Amino acid sequence: TRNPIGALTNCVQLLQKNPELTGEDRELLEIIQNESQRLNRIVSDFLAFGRPRPPQFQEVSLHELIDETLAPIQRDGHCPSSIAFFRRFDPQLPTIRADRDQIRQVLWNLFLNAIQAMGEKGELQLETRRHNGSVELLVRDTGPGIDKRVLPKIFEPFESTKGGGTGLGLAIVRRIVEEHGGRITVDSSEGVGTCFLITLPLEPKEK
Repeated sequence: TRNPIGALTNCVQLLQKNPELTGEDRELLEIIQNESQRLNRIVSDFLAFGRPRPPQFQEVSLHELIDETLAPIQRDGHCPSSIAFFRRFDPQLPTIRADRDQIRQVLWNLFLNAIQAMGEKGELQLETRRHNGSVELLVRDTGPGIDKRVLPKIFEPFESTKGGGTGLGLAIVRRIVEEHGGRITVDSSEGVGTCFLITLPLEPKEK
């Protein structure tokens, strides 16, 4: 399914190396490249939603995974330098049994959504804690909040709070969390911000 997108991306990258390109041509190629990346993300969402795979459980450090997920977001232009990050990590937090790639997808979606909601300025606050045999992660932003009419449906497929998306991101997030035996909730106030709470068991019941 991805082969045509990969071929298109490779062709654009080759054309961008042409030293005789004019400024206008470079701008057009950059548009094609950006739209190809967006199309790839859309395809990825549909594949993840339509053909989910069961979690492959292993020992995972949630703190390491958070840092590994944030690093490329901060580095590759997804995140304005004016957005501040605050970590309140429980130093005694144990590892959990989880699918590393799937939980990283959950974190990527939540972090990127928060950053995009805040725009050019804000704070992303991340907190971990242990609670009753589970691990909790709070992802709190200082963005505009979510419309209270949309909030009850935010985890439903094809519901989106922003243009250009598939509306599958949070539906995939919820499914991954639930397949790990966990749950995700959201609290949001317009003009104040949004907070997602993820609860994951230390030892999920593997199917």
